[in-house]
Amino acid sequence: MTRALAVVLLAVPAVGCSMGQFQTARTLPVGTMRSSTAVYVAANELLEVRGFHPMGNIQYQVEFRAGVHERVDVGLQWFGLSGAKMDAKVNVMPPDHDFALAFQTGFGGARDLDDADAYFLHLPINLLASYRLPHDISPYVGFGYGFYWIMNRKLSVPAPEDELPRDGWGDGVLRATVGFEFAIDELVALLVEYDFMTQVVDDRGDHFAFVDTHLAGLAVQFTWSVL
Repeated sequence: MTRALAVVLLAVPAVGCSMGQFQTARTLPVGTMRSSTAVYVAANELLEVRGFHPMGNIQYQVEFRAGVHERVDVGLQWFGLSGAKMDAKVNVMPPDHDFALAFQTGFGGARDLDDADAYFLHLPINLLASYRLPHDISPYVGFGYGFYWIMNRKLSVPAPEDELPRDGWGDGVLRATVGFEFAIDELVALLVEYDFMTQVVDDRGDHFAFVDTHLAGLAVQFTWSVL
């Protein structure tokens, strides 16, 4: 087993929550709130090493969003089991247009539950597109790049003397998303989604590595107005 793989075995539960998109590119109207809860399954090469592990392979996402402008909404997510992530999404298309194209970014962080001194920070940059079809069905896609800074993580065995220093840019992860939103009525919607994540930048001194991962999940959303 490689050092990177051994580290990932311990770290997957810590960074697993809130890795999906589970939203279209449309933004919420001003004064509108939305709560979303998702459950998804993660599959990667670790299944062959350790088998199915509920804490690593079944993951969750909880999010609250609020409309603050006709083309802007903001969100707060439970992130990494012990932290939170905030973001803003801007739809560049007219709000009443069936096609939506949005840019999204934010910042989050969480403690590592297995290492009291370790924590991680996350900066996502996403591009989302969706189209509203008849019968309130909206297919959507997403493409994003995520910066992950893994801080103060210790190895279970001493590091070699010639260990490389941190690069400073963190780990870089690409994510591609495809999904469908099914609006049951004005209050409730269901979403099904598939994501693929792959690491393209490795900070070799952070004692952490991601593996290619497939995610498939289901979310339920509740939307209401506070005005």
